[in-house]
Amino acid sequence: TQALNEMSDDAMGDIKKSLEFIKIDLMKGLNAGMDSSDKLALSANLKGIRDTILDSANVQVDGEYLFTGSSTQKQTFVKDDDFKINGKVEFGGDGFLRQVAVQPGSYRDRGVTAYDVAFYTNSSATSG
Repeated sequence: TQALNEMSDDAMGDIKKSLEFIKIDLMKGLNAGMDSSDKLALSANLKGIRDTILDSANVQVDGEYLFTGSSTQKQTFVKDDDFKINGKVEFGGDGFLRQVAVQPGSYRDRGVTAYDVAFYTNSSATSG
């Protein structure tokens, strides 16, 4: 359990750092003085950061995916077959936490899922 906690903390730390790097690069991209080669380099860097986030979200310990939810054998995030074209990534897990025995007959939820950490509603509206 300690190894799982440490790995998930490290992975979430890496994801947080990657998001900070994305914010910095997006601010650089707003510079009107950038030429096309600068923008291509920025694009390549953002793709690398994206891949780092996917690798961190798909981290495994002893053959179990940490953030996939209740089914530890399914890969957390799976790239679409046409990923290079459409950029789609599918969540391979579920939103249910695994449970760990605390004492005989008593269990508690373990960790967090990628569903809790990485998902957001991309199209919603509120009245007013």
